Amino acid sequence: MGQATDGAPPTIWFTRVMSNTDEVLDIQPHMEGGAEAIVRYKSRTGRFRQTRDDPYPPCLVLEDKEMAIPPSSRDAFRVIGGLLVVSEKVRDVFERSDLGTSHLVEVPIYTTPAQEERIEGRFFLLHVSEFKDCFVPEGSEEVWNDLHRPHVLSGHYGKKTKYDIWMPFGSSDVLVVRASAAEGVAIWAHPNLRTRFFISDPLKQALDAARIKTKVLKFVRATVVP
Repeated sequence: MGQATDGAPPTIWFTRVMSNTDEVLDIQPHMEGGAEAIVRYKSRTGRFRQTRDDPYPPCLVLEDKEMAIPPSSRDAFRVIGGLLVVSEKVRDVFERSDLGTSHLVEVPIYTTPAQEERIEGRFFLLHVSEFKDCFVPEGSEEVWNDLHRPHVLSGHYGKKTKYDIWMPFGSSDVLVVRASAAEGVAIWAHPNLRTRFFISDPLKQALDAARIKTKVLKFVRATVVP
C-alpha cells in the first residue's frame, strides 16, 4: 500500500503533532496511581511504546468545567501532557487502514473529577506502537543527534541494542525516509526518532476526504529515497 506504480517514489507523510504547542487544551488525564502512573503512561506513549495491555487513563477531566472544545479542533487535539485525542470520525478513518499493533482506546471526557457530567461525543487516545526502520539522517534537516548519551532499546527487535536518539527541533524539520517504509502498516514510528510518526499516503487521503476539524494534526510530506 502506498507504493508508487509509475516509477516515482511513494508518498509518505509525517506529523509534528507530538511536539506542537500551538493549542493544548486544559484537559487532564486521570489514572489510578495518581501522578506517578500518569508520568509512566506519558513516557510510554511519547516513545511509541504503549501496548494494548498497558494501563491507560480511564478518563480525561476538564481543568475548567465551563470550558468547551473549540469547534475548529473537535476532531483532533492535544491535552495536558502532550497526549493526542481524536474523535469518533477520526477513529473510523484510522480503523479502515491496517494499523498493526497501533490502536485507539476510548476515553470519556468529564467536566469534573467526580465524573458526573460527560462531554457529548466519543473520544479516543491514539497509541502508535508500530516501528519501521525508515529514517535516514543524511539529508534530514533540523534534527538533533544526541551522540553523547546512547540509550538502550529492548524488546522490539528481541535484543538490547545501543542507539542514538534523534530529536527534531523547531517546526520546519525535513525528514528523509526510505521508500520501503510505504509497505505494510499505515501508521508507524522510527525506533529512535522522537516526537514524529508517519502515515501512508492512502491514510492521508482518507483523512483529507473526511475533512476533519483540527489545528494540530497536520501532516508534512517526507523526502523519500530508495
